[in-house]
Amino acid sequence: MPAPLVPASPPARTEQSPTGAGSAAAIRRAIQHEIAEAERQLGDAEKPLALRVHLARKCLKRARSLVGVLRPVLGKGHVLAKALRQAAGDLSAARDADVVRQTAQHDAGLELLAADSKPAGQLHLDRVAEALKAASGSAEHLAIRGEADWLIGEAVDHAYRRGRKAMRHALDDHRVGHFHAWRKATKRLASLLDFSAETPFRRVKRLTRRLDRLGGTLGDHRDLDLLRSQLAEKDSLSAEVEKAIASRQSKLRSKAAKIGADLYAMKPRAFRKAIGAPGPSEAGAAARA
Repeated sequence: MPAPLVPASPPARTEQSPTGAGSAAAIRRAIQHEIAEAERQLGDAEKPLALRVHLARKCLKRARSLVGVLRPVLGKGHVLAKALRQAAGDLSAARDADVVRQTAQHDAGLELLAADSKPAGQLHLDRVAEALKAASGSAEHLAIRGEADWLIGEAVDHAYRRGRKAMRHALDDHRVGHFHAWRKATKRLASLLDFSAETPFRRVKRLTRRLDRLGGTLGDHRDLDLLRSQLAEKDSLSAEVEKAIASRQSKLRSKAAKIGADLYAMKPRAFRKAIGAPGPSEAGAAARA
């Protein structure tokens, strides 16, 4: 069984440990900021709808990462998580509806398929806005108990370990599920490190840039998988198109392997030390055993 995202309970607070009040306020601000930014992006009529959806999804991923990690110390965190999940689900559906058209337009050899793809213009933004409004109200009154920094450190450690493992599986076996798992682990780690301005972590800007590059590359690989799947369902996947997709994915795998080899070169313990994350506690070590 995979290790749990976070151990069962954080370590007891000691006189030498921080009170956690500052971290709790920073976390609340960070979650509120991401929700507000998602609302702002969706309401920016000057941008294409596809871009608005993309930017709002990024904000919600960061908010959901924090909420997911900190569930053990959040009061009524399930209410906030439900609202964020609803909004993210609607945005993901819109993004998937749009990805075939965009991928077909931008990849050599696939341009003629773009006319068969539907844009994401049918998105019901009212439903998303309603979920974001509920999430904003829940975040405003969010109670945070315990040592949040410790939990984030544990989650960073787990995401890094999971990313290293997923990379090995994906490069050894090119199945869609392995690349999806690698992409998810990469994006989770990026989201957690993106919060580092509010934590004692260090040396994360360069790591975050590399994670974003890797996530984008794996995202392009995933888009082509989605395109292949949807064309196959319509019996429109010709040998020529399949060859073009396979060629493009091969290049993306080589690029991802190069970025990943650099990014995941350190062992987990060395990585955690390098970014200054709180050290593993006895409880955390027991949970990973």
